[in-house]
Amino acid sequence: MTTGGGGGGQASSQTSSAEAQARDLTNRMKTVLSLDKTQEEKVLTINVVNQKLLQRIRENNDQGLAASTKENYHKELKAVLSTDQFSKFRTSFPGL
Repeated sequence: MTTGGGGGGQASSQTSSAEAQARDLTNRMKTVLSLDKTQEEKVLTINVVNQKLLQRIRENNDQGLAASTKENYHKELKAVLSTDQFSKFRTSFPGL
């Protein structure tokens, strides 16, 4: 009987939700992109930060930041992934 939200500790549940989403995304990326352990750790860190930023953008309805956030996210991933992995990321995760 758990629902996705509720009473008092909303900020911490949203933070853990962003982290859970980042972990789930990283696991999918690990499988699809064949990330090694070092890449996986770096990508998880990037995903956690990005998910928290996107959450804030949604909460504040600040779509002006969405494009630059996506641009920075891709730039950070490019630094960690190989050229082939980044190309595969772009086709396998088009909404990101």
